[in-house]
Amino acid sequence: MQGATPQELPVLKGGVRVLVTDLLTKGSYQIHVALFFLLLLGIVFVEQIPSSVRSFSTSSFGRILLFGGVLFVTEMYSWSIGLLAALFALLLITKHSRNLLEGFQPDAFTFELIQTKKKWFVEEVLRENPLGITDEKVSTLPVEDRNEEYEKKDSSVQDSRSQNNSIM
Repeated sequence: MQGATPQELPVLKGGVRVLVTDLLTKGSYQIHVALFFLLLLGIVFVEQIPSSVRSFSTSSFGRILLFGGVLFVTEMYSWSIGLLAALFALLLITKHSRNLLEGFQPDAFTFELIQTKKKWFVEEVLRENPLGITDEKVSTLPVEDRNEEYEKKDSSVQDSRSQNNSIM
């Protein structure tokens, strides 16, 4: 019995493990391309991501998940996709913490509640129920005829005032 070697167990081939590794090796290029485009779309449209997801990403647990996700993507795929994932994570964190006014709003933003229940015609038609108004008065300028500039140039633009005077 001393010269007998223990018999080796047979190694099974096939199964789910082989199918998954075969799928990942054959489809790795498609996964890289899909992940690349998903990250690009996420970077471009980061502001359209729901605010609940963005607020979760600013929490401590969310930042740990984002950091781990960036490390996982970098380790599993490539450094370029990892760089895109890092940029996406940074944009996701920073876009939520900003509280900027839009460019066309004045610095002194005022908001007044509507006291009267009389609705405008447009509000009735569109069934709107506004709660407040931001601008009490709006200053506009009338449309001006810039005929003086065109008189100096030989132009085919007609003056609307001269046509109205000739009718009377």
